[in-house]
Amino acid sequence: MNSILKIAEREVTFLLTQQLSADYLYHNLRHTQRVVENAKEILESYDVPEVTKEKILLAAWFHDTGYIHGAKDHEEKSCAYAMEFLKEHKFSISVIDEVCQLIKATKRNYEPTNESEAIIRDADSGHLAKKDYRTVSELLREELQRTNNGSFTTNE
Repeated sequence: MNSILKIAEREVTFLLTQQLSADYLYHNLRHTQRVVENAKEILESYDVPEVTKEKILLAAWFHDTGYIHGAKDHEEKSCAYAMEFLKEHKFSISVIDEVCQLIKATKRNYEPTNESEAIIRDADSGHLAKKDYRTVSELLREELQRTNNGSFTTNE
């Protein structure tokens, strides 16, 4: 694994284990790890440059860090965390903008405009195609209730 991805993993792991409310049963470190793994799996099927893979994986690591400050506009807050991290590691403004756009592409109801956005969207919703779909969905349902972001029955 690229060293910047290892550093990003450590940074995000720290943020999500030390600063995220325990009420986030779904949007937590385990979800982020699933999204990164899903992105890696999807990327195996694509012939994309390593630099593109790196941007997608960086976005996958940071895409939900904004939940530390709540669900509202968390993509923008996640982008701010990614920007700070990438600036600290001397990434160009154009790369930072691309990673932030990928993070914003995970926003609910967003329609991807390119292959990279489609990959991260699919990675973020990859749990829908997994055997543990019901268990993971139940975590989301309970999280929404705990964080006052919605109330749904199990069937809903």
